[in-house]
Amino acid sequence: MVCEQLKVPFKADSMRQPLFSINIPMYNCEEFILEALKSIEQQTFRDWEIVLVDDGSTDGTLETCLRQKIIPSEKIKIIASCHAGQYATRRKLIENSLGAYIISLDADDMLIDSDSLEKIAAAISNHGCDVVLFNATRSLDEINKIVDYGILDADQDGIITSAEVLSVMSSSYELNNICFKAYRRTLWDSGENEREINNTEDRLQCAQILSKADTCALIDEPFYYYRPNPSSVTNKPIPFKFLQDLIYVEESLNSILSKISYDKEKRSAFLCQIVIGLLGLMRKAYPDRASRIVLYRNTIDELSKSDLFSNIAPSIVRGGAPIHVIAYRLLISNRLGLLDNLASAKEKIYGFSNNR
Repeated sequence: MVCEQLKVPFKADSMRQPLFSINIPMYNCEEFILEALKSIEQQTFRDWEIVLVDDGSTDGTLETCLRQKIIPSEKIKIIASCHAGQYATRRKLIENSLGAYIISLDADDMLIDSDSLEKIAAAISNHGCDVVLFNATRSLDEINKIVDYGILDADQDGIITSAEVLSVMSSSYELNNICFKAYRRTLWDSGENEREINNTEDRLQCAQILSKADTCALIDEPFYYYRPNPSSVTNKPIPFKFLQDLIYVEESLNSILSKISYDKEKRSAFLCQIVIGLLGLMRKAYPDRASRIVLYRNTIDELSKSDLFSNIAPSIVRGGAPIHVIAYRLLISNRLGLLDNLASAKEKIYGFSNNR
């Protein structure tokens, strides 16, 4: 296959700029993709295009999209590509989009209300904001919000600065998901990162976009169905590259955070937290103590290459240090037997969630 091959060209009269480009990365999702398309077609707001990039699927995903009759051809663009991973695919989607704003929709997810796009468009019209944040649910039977937006200090109209969102992101994974945001397309710099990232890519993309934004609007309503994924990070063996990607993303985020005010002590404790949480998941694949000690040593070697992670030194807070800080100190001080004893006693030292 020739990489980045346009399969369904737009008609000439469709080249005007719509408000939204709805970007869908696809990889082996033939079971769900038509549901995703139907959820867009049912929207009362109609000023949108759909851009699909198939990331080298090995099932019938691409053929299913080429045969679909749900979306008229003048409103959909389908690109067949060689397998490159989620981050590269999202970059390719944006580069092939015409819309003033981007909305990301994973191929196995859906928009859940017919007026979702209408409400997002109204927020953009009323406030002229660069980014709109909204909520999601993991169940269509019992709608419960996934994101606790109480951590943001939005005003009564839901307006908040991008610097405040980034400040919260410095010590939280709560706001990572790019699919729960609509953002101005011009905020994205396609040449910003060429490195292949397979993990925590949402966090990096969100931070890069927010670093160029001014104001954000919050609509704390669940517009998005985030389908439970049995192949998520917590349900499969964790590759060591996850740690390498995590380090790269947090170093990139630190460069962005250097331009704003944030709580450095809180961030240091958070960095300990995510490393130890990830290590707690990774060690599940190592059945004996000797192999786990090797894992810990490899982790130390990787962290030592990073100025950010090798210099973490959160203070002992009143009442003692949190357990993840204690565990991190045991790790970097090479007290690996004690670390393994602690991890065995607390099988899950800290719950790790990539939030995709």
